[in-house]
Amino acid sequence: TPWYRRLPHYRGFKNPFRTDYQEVKLSQLDEHYEADAVVTPESLVEKKILRNLNKPIKLLGNGKLSKKLTVHLHAATSSAKTAVEAVGGKVEVI
Repeated sequence: TPWYRRLPHYRGFKNPFRTDYQEVKLSQLDEHYEADAVVTPESLVEKKILRNLNKPIKLLGNGKLSKKLTVHLHAATSSAKTAVEAVGGKVEVI
């Protein structure tokens, strides 16, 4: 039996170029930010939504957004982008 079948933790493919994101939901932004606020990675740490800035941040479309916000993050899903723009806000990818 070959060595890669004898050792179970070596099975499968692990992409070395994968990007791990910290995730932020729309519902979290709606709870912690006022209307017409600017969302940046530093402000997310100040409001204690995230602990640190060691990974890039991705905005997810979970929840509802009822306030106009300007979002400056590393990535955003298409559903999150459309939800922010539907309220009148703007999403800018850094």
